[in-house]
Amino acid sequence: MNWRMVIGLIFVIAAIGPAREIVRNARDLRHDGVPAELGARYAALAAYLPMDARLGYVSDLDATDQKARDAFYSAAYALPPRIVHWGTDEPLVIADLSDGSKLPAICSENHLRVVRMFGPDLALLEAEPRQ
Repeated sequence: MNWRMVIGLIFVIAAIGPAREIVRNARDLRHDGVPAELGARYAALAAYLPMDARLGYVSDLDATDQKARDAFYSAAYALPPRIVHWGTDEPLVIADLSDGSKLPAICSENHLRVVRMFGPDLALLEAEPRQ
């Protein structure tokens, strides 16, 4: 075996590890590039919403909390091409909660009502009609 074959074999072996990792990660993605676990949480909500929706976002966690920011970015990442921003200024608002029992208080504080529940801690809300 000459030195060129040895070097070629080393390159092939070195490429196998990263290639296996790419294949493994690709299996964990849905067809749209969203991680399957993340997509599963928001799948029913995404199916319900029009593709051009602009959505507000509220949580029971403080907006400065890292978990709240992570959850917000997860929702925005899982719902493209819909636009999601923190706040209640849009006609439809996602309530993404760590504790579903806080939903009535969040609705009351923000003058929102439930349009549809997508699990015990995920809801689509809308502004209450003004009287």
